[in-house]
Amino acid sequence: MNPSHLRFLQKVVLNPQLRPAEYARALGITRSAVHQIIRYLEINHDFRIRGHCQYDRLGLVVVFGWAESKSMTTALSNFGEWLSVHPSVYSISKSILSSNGDFRVYFEALFRLQSSPPLDRISDASLSQEPAVSRFIEQLRRFEKKPYSLAINYSLMESESNHLNLAMFDGKSWTVEPAFRLRAILDAVSQYADILPSPPKQQRSLPGRPVTINDFVILSGLIINYHISAPAVHGLFKTLRIDPPSIRTIRRRLSAFRGDVISPYVQLRNVGLSRRFIVTIYDSSQDRTVQRIFHAQAEMFPQCRVVSGKNTTVLDIRLPSHITVPHFSSVLSALAHRTFEICIFETQDSPRGKALEEVLTYSILNRPIYDD
Repeated sequence: MNPSHLRFLQKVVLNPQLRPAEYARALGITRSAVHQIIRYLEINHDFRIRGHCQYDRLGLVVVFGWAESKSMTTALSNFGEWLSVHPSVYSISKSILSSNGDFRVYFEALFRLQSSPPLDRISDASLSQEPAVSRFIEQLRRFEKKPYSLAINYSLMESESNHLNLAMFDGKSWTVEPAFRLRAILDAVSQYADILPSPPKQQRSLPGRPVTINDFVILSGLIINYHISAPAVHGLFKTLRIDPPSIRTIRRRLSAFRGDVISPYVQLRNVGLSRRFIVTIYDSSQDRTVQRIFHAQAEMFPQCRVVSGKNTTVLDIRLPSHITVPHFSSVLSALAHRTFEICIFETQDSPRGKALEEVLTYSILNRPIYDD
């Protein structure tokens, strides 16, 4: 990656909502040069500007969590296989090595709610009225019993953020010491948590009108490509065998969703971040200090996604190849007196599972996205 590519990426990460012509003006280059850079990055680094969806606004909920076992048992393998065939599960990550000496399987699943209570008012009683979610949770709990006897932790997703910090990247290599950065973040918990804002809570339902199946199809396109065109979305309707609205209507809905329900972030691969780590944190405190710290400070890592629920926070971190789990050991030993539990495990480079847009469409249409 040469300096012009890196300069362009730095601009895009800061302002992913801009169009190529606006990048050209900001960088003082031609539109043709911008399109050449984009094409190079797409081919060599799987560059995309994807859309992050505020599912709460749409009457959707994400259940995330993990199963753990002291050894790689058949029960844990069976749990992973069950997740892989479940139509609502879009992410599965199996541990290679855990800092706690156990084995883990992390998952995320998306469901459509029949009612739309605020997340902080969802209880076991209200979930029992949601057939898909309650059935999924019942199946999770089944794996806690004999003959499986797995430890299951799960939560409803309340906040999500994606971070990419190119300040550590010179186009060829990364300068980063994750153990030091993780320790610095955790040390900040007791010092600065009271001045950090809480992760944003999303509000239910779109203002002014109900969400339709057409809206969900348009949103699934925006998840794939934040700058997707109206004709491309029109083609997605045809692929799903749904009568499409007019191009003009699609264009109007795209404009309404961008920046409101969908926010952009940069996807970038093949840039030397070959190791992937999952950090699971359980915090029993009422002020959710750990969540606030990690959402605010996650950019201290090269590439990081933060997901949080009521008492649970998960970091999905991408790091250079020389980083291993033992790099974090000194940090973990220093956390023995803390009020929260933390575990780090390495997993494969990419999570298994179905594409998020496929699961979103399935949850609305109740059929596979490309069925025969």
